[in-house]
Amino acid sequence: MEKNNQKLVQIPTAKLKECIKQFCKLYGIEFVKTEESYTSQASFLDDDFLPIIGEKLDSWKS
Repeated sequence: MEKNNQKLVQIPTAKLKECIKQFCKLYGIEFVKTEESYTSQASFLDDDFLPIIGEKLDSWKS
């Protein structure tokens, strides 16, 4: 019989983001909040572009 030791915990993400933002300001790091919709499709290491939902780029034709 398997024993499940996992306990699910809710993380207050707004509070976490605010703490990270304060630490960034303290150490002179730019804090950039981004849309999460496309993060699984992009790679930071490859310098992939992360589009923002509803934003239209200058290079796009109307």
